[in-house]
Amino acid sequence: MTESTATILIVDDLPAARETLKMLLSTGSYRIVEAACGAEAIRMARDIQPDLILLDVMMPEMDGYEVCRRLREDELLAEVPIIMVTALEDRSSRLRGLDAGADDFISKPYDTAELRSRVRSVTRLNRYRRLNAQRERFEWVVAHTDVGYLITAPDDTIRYANARARHLLELPPGEEKLEPLRFLETAQRRYRCEPEAAWRDWPAAGEREASVTPLLIRAESPVAPSCWLQVDSFEHLFGESHGRLIRLQDVTDSLVAQRGNWTFQTMISHKLRTPLNGLLSCLEMINNDIKRIPPDLRDLVEMSVTSVHRLHRDILEVLRLSDRKAHRDGERFRLDHLTELVGRLSAELLPLPATIAGPGFSAGRTLNLAAASLETILTELFHNALKFHPRKNPQVRIVITPLGSDRIILTVGDDGITLTPTQLDRAWVPYFQGEKYFTGEVPGMGLGLSLVASLVLEVGGSCRLSNRDEGPGVVAHLTLPLSEDVWKESEWESLLRV
Repeated sequence: MTESTATILIVDDLPAARETLKMLLSTGSYRIVEAACGAEAIRMARDIQPDLILLDVMMPEMDGYEVCRRLREDELLAEVPIIMVTALEDRSSRLRGLDAGADDFISKPYDTAELRSRVRSVTRLNRYRRLNAQRERFEWVVAHTDVGYLITAPDDTIRYANARARHLLELPPGEEKLEPLRFLETAQRRYRCEPEAAWRDWPAAGEREASVTPLLIRAESPVAPSCWLQVDSFEHLFGESHGRLIRLQDVTDSLVAQRGNWTFQTMISHKLRTPLNGLLSCLEMINNDIKRIPPDLRDLVEMSVTSVHRLHRDILEVLRLSDRKAHRDGERFRLDHLTELVGRLSAELLPLPATIAGPGFSAGRTLNLAAASLETILTELFHNALKFHPRKNPQVRIVITPLGSDRIILTVGDDGITLTPTQLDRAWVPYFQGEKYFTGEVPGMGLGLSLVASLVLEVGGSCRLSNRDEGPGVVAHLTLPLSEDVWKESEWESLLRV
């Protein structure tokens, strides 16, 4: 805090008196503002919020006592320090000034050293008072916000965590001093850090602008829904070294709502496309053979073609609300139904049938993933395979591989394009930042894979994208958890056999 930041309002009806005070205070490099009467002083004080008011007592129309009283009645100015400047030395005049709200007095003629010392002391105290008031307001807002805030040292040790951050990271509540804990290690005990590219070299990763947004994800469980935290990191001066200010924002509702809209539009699109296209094709064939249509029916056929076109367009535009319950609470997917599902979707969406390898081991096993979600995932991957294939005739191959006793790896590969390492890192990102529109598309790619990622990550799975080894094309590697109930039953049967 420096004197140059302090604003002083000098109030005196005599120009010479104002100039004298300005000259005596010129060595302090203050910002000096002048008022020639009481009414002007009150108006200017409201506008500039000074750090100190030097107020002359003897003024016409409105004396200093009245000005002081009015300033103290103003909520915005009630705490601004006021030093009354007076030539009156009697006790009653000073008591009257104190009753009006004055903080101190300076007598004329001035003692230069005393004047400067008092002004310097009062302005410093007032500036610190303001800073403390602002800090208290800031601390109150931070303590009561629904956004988590942490301050970490350069080694990622947590130095401060507000109530919301403590709740999200399951740290001791209240103002209890935290044991030495590192942020990333603490977060990893309760959440998965996704995507991998955003967390490489943490906390150094926070010092550069990330191309992807770091997320902390807690998978859904039988007793708790999933939780998605967006993590924003900013450089923060900590003592004499630089640490980080970390913001944890719960974006679960926003992300799930946007994903629900996207999911529903995707499902509506492919569910209605086949019957609408068939109906439209038939009507257009009839309409093209206009000569065989009786004249009295031609207008009806043309109206039918126009109406079906409009219906196709309007259905996709109007139906924007999704049934999230089907993904959250719907029946889990049985793996022995995969052949049927893949066959149906590939017939609807692909020019060539998709093939499946390794389905035999999966008989009787169930994914911890809703059937509606897996259908959405495969629909999106099939759409991408077709959309980005150079000749629009991709060959899609699906492989199932067990991973331990409670997970499988489902790979979906095509023979289309090859991606760069940057594109492979960013393609899965369930991108959500502030109020930006949730498109899920990577700039320059348009793959739209964040829908797939959000469905997989939400149930505790993981995603990886790689280029195909045998030639052009990409492979989506989805690690998916199996239902716990199924595995408990299988383990029990094993024990009985023993």
